[in-house]
Amino acid sequence: GEVQSRTEWFVSGAPASPVSAVLDGLPFDSLTPLDVGAELGSNGVSLLEARAGRVGAPRRIAVLSTRSGARQLRISGSGFSGWTVRGGRGADAFSAFWGAIFDWMAVAERDGTGVTLTNRVLRAGDALSWRRGGADSIAIVRLQSARGVADSVVVRFDGEAEVAQTEPLPEGQYTVQSGAVAHTLVVNPSREWVPRAPVDIPTIRAVGALNAVPRPFIERSWPFVLALLLLCGEWILRRSAGLR
Repeated sequence: GEVQSRTEWFVSGAPASPVSAVLDGLPFDSLTPLDVGAELGSNGVSLLEARAGRVGAPRRIAVLSTRSGARQLRISGSGFSGWTVRGGRGADAFSAFWGAIFDWMAVAERDGTGVTLTNRVLRAGDALSWRRGGADSIAIVRLQSARGVADSVVVRFDGEAEVAQTEPLPEGQYTVQSGAVAHTLVVNPSREWVPRAPVDIPTIRAVGALNAVPRPFIERSWPFVLALLLLCGEWILRRSAGLR
């Protein structure tokens, strides 16, 4: 017969993080409570903390981390949309919180020792275009084909150039590792082997007599004129020969 009420968690603060400059001025005391789930552990950078009933030890409810060059966000809890119900400062806090997260995750993590490919589609014979990942003018890229053959490519940037090119690769699948980031690269067949799209040949439609529907023989006048002339010629020849 006991009714157990849910535990309300109130945001208590925003520790130092890549987006703490945006979150420091949020009105945490006036925000509606949240439903917090399991603990997020100690990995990553704490973005937001909450306390149960405004007392007790703070728990991390949002954590930022970077793995293999990819930025990640983990959140344990729900109810953030409740901040926008009354509008005002709560709605502004909701927009600032999620806007700061989206801005941080949308920025690519630059590896100071690595480079990234700018080619979206590669074919055999196409030069590889690399974008600089740090201040170094030389980068080493390790390649391993699907057959297990390993090789290295030296990428050299001239001066302050952001893009450099290297020799083409044969057709196949490769594992590319630059710095701490590794990904799969597929080199498609050469453009010479790509079938061309069929070319539509315009059809010229004839106009005039070729395109007209032939008239029936009985509706033509020249056969009757010809028959009449032949009969007249026969009559003239018969009279000339003395025949009737």
